[in-house]
Amino acid sequence: TGCQYSQTWTASYTNACGVSATPVTITYTWTEDETKPVISTGLALTGDKGCNWDKSDAPKASDFTLTEACDNTATVKFEEMAVVANGCEKSQTWIASCTDACGNIADTVKITYTWTEDTQAPTYTGTLEGITVEGCDVSVVPAATNTVAYLTANGLTITDNCTGDLTVTSADAAATGTCDKTVVRTYTIADACGNKTTVTQEIVIEVPDFTIAAADGDTTVQCAALAVAPKRPTVKDACDNELTPTLKTGYPTELAEGACEGTITYV
Repeated sequence: TGCQYSQTWTASYTNACGVSATPVTITYTWTEDETKPVISTGLALTGDKGCNWDKSDAPKASDFTLTEACDNTATVKFEEMAVVANGCEKSQTWIASCTDACGNIADTVKITYTWTEDTQAPTYTGTLEGITVEGCDVSVVPAATNTVAYLTANGLTITDNCTGDLTVTSADAAATGTCDKTVVRTYTIADACGNKTTVTQEIVIEVPDFTIAAADGDTTVQCAALAVAPKRPTVKDACDNELTPTLKTGYPTELAEGACEGTITYV
């Protein structure tokens, strides 16, 4: 029946006087099975699980199905191998195997997954060199160079605990200041697992040099009491910002005590 077989042999004897011996019956049973079991699974046999895999979907014994021609008692042998580490890169293998009662060996099913373990952000030492440009507004600010090469060429030494490329992004804050302005640019350095660190760079926008028109000149009055401060000029810088002139320290000068004439100077 199916894979199960049986056969019987009977020995009997009757002598010359017609006396019969009690028959002897021998029955043997056996299994005929030359078909190896088949192990199947719906899981991918290889795969990269990305960063910091929590193993919630790691293979388990119930993920494997066994098809066996004859041996209903056969089961899958499930083995979880040790994690293999190469720096931050990890891999692990799970093996499913089966040998049935007749010694037929199933094709082994191996599943190997890789992942990266990295929770540390890149680090840096040094100070990022600032930039000074001349102009009136942020339109003169140079575009950001979002590369590790730029940051290292301008004062930083960048390291990461894992191998792999680092990415750089940046964002500029609004300019602050009235005459000369400052823009703070923030660079974000990220590794392949999204761990990030930031570094800032100051960009100073200096107002271009400008000249002030000459004062009204000298005025002569009949007596010191009639001397009044000249009207302060209207001054605008090269960016058309209106400035408020102030007297330099030590001015105006005064007449010497008791002097009848002299010069009062405003600067």
